[in-house]
Amino acid sequence: MKYYITIITVSIILSSCNAQSNCEKSKLMTQQGYEIQQKGNNKEAIMKFEEAIGLCPDNQNAYYNFGVSNMNIDDFQSAVAKFSLAIQLDSTDYQRFRNRGICQRELGMHDKATIDYNKAIQLKKDDWRLYISRAVNYYLTQNYELAINDYTKGIELNPTEPEYVIHRAFCKEEMKDYEGAVKDYSIAIELNPNDSQTFHDRGNAYFELDKSVEACEDWKKSKELGQKELESKIEKHCH
Repeated sequence: MKYYITIITVSIILSSCNAQSNCEKSKLMTQQGYEIQQKGNNKEAIMKFEEAIGLCPDNQNAYYNFGVSNMNIDDFQSAVAKFSLAIQLDSTDYQRFRNRGICQRELGMHDKATIDYNKAIQLKKDDWRLYISRAVNYYLTQNYELAINDYTKGIELNPTEPEYVIHRAFCKEEMKDYEGAVKDYSIAIELNPNDSQTFHDRGNAYFELDKSVEACEDWKKSKELGQKELESKIEKHCH
């Protein structure tokens, strides 16, 4: 009996050692896959992540990076599945929720995307990207007021990106708040005074406010910066 117990004990130890060795190999393979992924070779990276998971099914980083590569090649359905497995193994990483939310948004599953963004923000309240991601989702579902709130929070945390101020202006235009849109376009122009499209858009907002002088000034500036197709609009409305 003692001999039998010894054999069983040794077998368990050997099995544990093999599993540990496989997981170490899996970590190395995941790192190799990550490096390949960073070079833009996502399909090759996916093969590495598949091998890594085969060696160690609890390798959460392999699942996460597998999801990122799926996401990079627009295979959002597969990405959602991989991010979900990574979340099952570790639900404290906000990036997993954010990325799954982005994929679900791309798949048109906006309610599920919102749930993921909410969770990500609970985990990382000071990341401006999370608010911007949720704002985009709200915009796509025509929840413009909620989108404005999130764009505002994202802009407060990262006030140097004109793109998100412009997106907030779009929301205000959808709500017929053209005065608010003009203010946002003006902020964006201060941040990037050479963006012809922003002058064009602010000109349109001025036009909605019956401020044709200001509208024409912006359209002419936009044309000067490269939007030559505005010539007919200027000829029609500006004297």
